[in-house]
Amino acid sequence: MAFVLVGIFACVILIYGQYVFGLMIMLMNIIINLYPSLLQQKNKRRLDKLIQNK
Repeated sequence: MAFVLVGIFACVILIYGQYVFGLMIMLMNIIINLYPSLLQQKNKRRLDKLIQNK
């Protein structure tokens, strides 16, 4: 939900001509929302290895 709201906000900023600011907001939004998912996948692989070794 937050990703969509920030995306709409960034699009409004782009419409008003502040291209660099709008693109930076979208870039940070993507990174901040993607990082927890990638971290969870990495931790799941580590846990799977630990479970298999026991």
